[in-house]
Amino acid sequence: MQEEYRLIQDSAKRLAEALAAEAGPGGIAADAFSRQAVEALVASGLWALASPPEYAGVGGDPRALALVAYELARVSGSLALSFVAHSSVCRALDNFGSSAQKQDYLPRLAAGSVGAFAVHEAASGAVAAAVATRAELAGLDLLLTGSKFFVTNGREADVILALARSDSQEADGPSFSVILLDGSTPGLTRGPHDSRMGLNGTGSCEMVFRRCRVPAEQVVGDVGGGMGVLKAALVEYAFFGAAAVSLGLANSCLDIALRHASERTIQGLAIGEQQAVRLMIAEMDGLVGASGMLLWDAATRAVETPEQAVLLASRAKRFTSSSAVRVADLAIQVCAGHGYSRELPLENHYRDARGLTIHYKTTELLGFDIAGLVLERRGAEAWPPPELGSE
Repeated sequence: MQEEYRLIQDSAKRLAEALAAEAGPGGIAADAFSRQAVEALVASGLWALASPPEYAGVGGDPRALALVAYELARVSGSLALSFVAHSSVCRALDNFGSSAQKQDYLPRLAAGSVGAFAVHEAASGAVAAAVATRAELAGLDLLLTGSKFFVTNGREADVILALARSDSQEADGPSFSVILLDGSTPGLTRGPHDSRMGLNGTGSCEMVFRRCRVPAEQVVGDVGGGMGVLKAALVEYAFFGAAAVSLGLANSCLDIALRHASERTIQGLAIGEQQAVRLMIAEMDGLVGASGMLLWDAATRAVETPEQAVLLASRAKRFTSSSAVRVADLAIQVCAGHGYSRELPLENHYRDARGLTIHYKTTELLGFDIAGLVLERRGAEAWPPPELGSE
């Protein structure tokens, strides 16, 4: 690992451990958005990881994002996912924002403002092209009308990127644009905090736009180019962060199971000496190890061969999220009644891990996308990959 990545990971690890120590047994960001954690991330410079250096950022690529998300997830899946969602907004503005948008918003986001991507709707699910929210021209302004649900960071967001149908029509159907607006924009209302199975510290909520008036120049990128913005900021970037959240949760579950198997004794014998327990630990170790190697390889190759980024990111997210659920389930089994109780954080990790198989894009939809890309290739992938094997 290059030294710059090691420094980023070390910084994130120290911060996560400090936050966990301050929070005590209850953990951090389990059921409520943690402003304290955001302030700590700002002070460390990591909150601006996805922003370019000229805006007080690091310019972190998918590998840097994954390292930070991984360390945060080891102590809080919610905090890690909030960080990934915020970073995707910075990434979109860095890649597609106008000079004025960058100068206005990126310094704010680096200084502690919270970013949110508002994409999904009740009638669209994870199919972004099915959104009904509209951005209609009204003179020199746009009127944004519609609603979004399950918006990560929605309750806290100061800067929002919303996907909406544009007035222009493409040959194959409606076009979509990403609209940039402040959290204080008149006409924007937010629903109550979503109460979910897990990941309840992400400030998730519904957003309703009632003819929100924003200047027409608040389109991020080209009018009608919204899907390209989503692809670059979410699929080719945030997916790696989401995969790292799953990996961090899985690794934490494995650590807890190993400690319990070593310390818990029955009739003077550590339960880790039992064959059944050892088999479960071996499976957990294999899934965590495979997930980690797949994620790092995918993130590295996505930087070096960006034309493969969609397949690599989708593959990494699908495998790591599914593996994390299995690892969490096995960890609970190893710890038995202690794992099923709230004495250990495994039940919270399990609920968070389960959410990552749904968040951004479900495991099933990812499988559909991956299969399509692999079928187009008409052959198994070379191993080792040519771009890495030549080193």
